[in-house]
Amino acid sequence: PVFSNPERVRRVPLNLLPRPFSRYAFTHALSEWPRPAASRARDPTSTRMDAGAGLLAWNAAAYLPVRQREQKWVSGGVKTLISDPQFPLCERQIMMKPRTLLAVPLAILWLSAVQPATALAQVHPDTERSLAALEREFPELNELLLTLERAHGILYGGLIAEGEEVRASGADMPTFEFEFDTFDELVRMVEDLSGGEALDDQAKAGYAVIGERGAEVIARAHAFQRELLGIYADPEVTERSRAVDAAVARYLSRPEVALPAEPKNMDILYDHPYTWAFRTGYPDLGGFIWAAHWFQLASLEPMMTFRDREGRLDGLATVTDRFHRKLSYGEPPDAFPTELPLAPPIAPGLVAQHPRAAAILDNLNMMHDVLADILVSHEVEDVHVAVAEAITQFLDPRYRVVTRQNWILMALRHSIFNQGGPALGVMTRSERNAGGHAQHLQGGGQVILPGMPR
Repeated sequence: PVFSNPERVRRVPLNLLPRPFSRYAFTHALSEWPRPAASRARDPTSTRMDAGAGLLAWNAAAYLPVRQREQKWVSGGVKTLISDPQFPLCERQIMMKPRTLLAVPLAILWLSAVQPATALAQVHPDTERSLAALEREFPELNELLLTLERAHGILYGGLIAEGEEVRASGADMPTFEFEFDTFDELVRMVEDLSGGEALDDQAKAGYAVIGERGAEVIARAHAFQRELLGIYADPEVTERSRAVDAAVARYLSRPEVALPAEPKNMDILYDHPYTWAFRTGYPDLGGFIWAAHWFQLASLEPMMTFRDREGRLDGLATVTDRFHRKLSYGEPPDAFPTELPLAPPIAPGLVAQHPRAAAILDNLNMMHDVLADILVSHEVEDVHVAVAEAITQFLDPRYRVVTRQNWILMALRHSIFNQGGPALGVMTRSERNAGGHAQHLQGGGQVILPGMPR
């Protein structure tokens, strides 16, 4: 997210700039590169550049001396720069073979054949009833949640192929067009709810890249999330706290594929060997996933806050509208979250009433981030070994756990506003004047002090 705002370029941490870098050239590029087609369709008058293009532009410019880079951008913009025959090295490095979301079927099918996705074990009758209640009482919410789950699986299939191509090239930069094409396809899916069950096979093949166990861990956690909503959607359930406790117990009854109900320290996101590979290399896709995490948590608030159907429908309409606006490249809060959404700021009702259930969802979302880093990192030697190790760590109820108080404090330090803002309340600016990442900088690093402009 830091790359999407020219005013924040000067505060980019130096460890994210592996090549000689001209802030002027990069800032100028931000106004020169068009955004993906889906975002232009939503706001055709805007010329703001998306962050993914910024990374490509920056990498293209890195092969030129600073003065040449700046002159080239001023005279013709980055599109002229990377296509100019005077700079063949830029063209070779950046103008790689364009690919779309559906251009990697062979890799996905191969992986799915080697490691087929495992179907969920036999569903408990109470779980089945809750899932059916959500589909019956709130079909639009249920369909959007299923579409987001499919989108995440399809993204995994694309990321494994992208990561293999990046590692095979010997470069440490994304391939051209991958992020644009993938982002546009995922946005079309959630805006039109297109594809539906027809995309199930492609999503299953995508999840298969993280192995049979990993696919089942994610499938069970997603089903658990919808089960929570179903418990509140079912008018026949009168003792909801007891029903949720029973759902948590059922979920945890298979510890070999169940994320723990104890919250984990966010350090797990920042000190693994492949940290930030996904977020810095593919910021728009990362923003899409964080917006999806926000929606999945935020949708619980109106269901738990209101008892009448009309109030819930109005609340869900607000949450859904805010989710779609976060994909529009607008100004915050109508923009990607810039921090990973966590349950304490986004679903405080869930944390207050069902903290163990909330911890399971936060552990799922943190695991998604780490797995995405592994899939695209150019430094990973064996993707499947690294993925399996990460999943084992997340499944371990003793690994990196924190107290409930520290979990809530840790989440709030990362700003409610920056995590996407409240589900139903209104925030127009960040409530914090300092970044929340200083606590993770164990070996030194850049810190924004209180009072500094953001």
